[in-house]
Order: sequence, then C-alpha cells, then structure tokens
Amino acid sequence: IELEVSGEALYNNTFGVYKIDNEQGTITDPITGNQLNPSDGQAYIELAINLREPGLNINLDGQSSITAKDTLSVDKYGLFLIANGDVSSLEEDFTQVYSSFSEANSDKFQHIRSLGDNTLGIEDLFNGGDNDFNDMVIQFEITEV
Repeated sequence: IELEVSGEALYNNTFGVYKIDNEQGTITDPITGNQLNPSDGQAYIELAINLREPGLNINLDGQSSITAKDTLSVDKYGLFLIANGDVSSLEEDFTQVYSSFSEANSDKFQHIRSLGDNTLGIEDLFNGGDNDFNDMVIQFEITEV
C-alpha cells in the first residue's frame, strides 16, 4: 500500500491501521483469544492500538504532508486516529482515539469518511468538531503482489 497523507489541522495527529477479523470490525486478542467488537468501546480501542501495523503508524504535524509505503499481510484493516498525540501520549486516556468504527469511539461519532475513490477524510475533534473531514486526508493505492 502507498499512502499520501496531508492535513489541515491545528493538532499533530497520528494515523494507523490494525488488523480486523471481519467487516464488522471484530478483533482478536492474540494472548487471550478473546474477541472484541467495536461496541466494546475503550477495551476495543486499546486492543486496536496494540494490534497496529508498525510500518503505518504515521504522525502528521498539523498542516503538512507525507508519503508512506508498507506491505500488509492480510486484507482486512480498521483505521484509527489519535487526535493531538501519539501512542506514547495516551496514558490510559483513549477518549481522543477514533476508529473507523464509530461505535468504538467515546463520542460515537463517525470520524473517518470516504471522500471518493481511494480517499479518506478524517475529523479530529470530539463530537465532529467542524465536520470538514480535512484534518487528515489519506489517498491510497493498493498493489497486489
């Protein structure tokens, strides 16, 4: 996968992907074997962060852009955004981590939206903020190998 990531945000945000088991967003804890669904809220978000793909953990400085490439091993991924921080800054507070599955988010708001073919827009403010979905824009191209 190749990503072009740009932002028009006041925050420095971190974007990443995590493996999911199915289209409903179920994830499995590799240690316990327990399955969590987006409706499990904070427990789901915490596990999603732990399951993130290290090569696609992208920190974007507010109004900048970056290109990233990585090889993914499975075909189903969820997305997350850490608003105004990164994994090391969470300190057990996951209220500013937003998943592509709105029921997992502390505000239950949809923060990641399709803006067209291979383009996603992300809103980084709690409860949808200004609803412009341009705080982070991700254009991607997937090549099968």
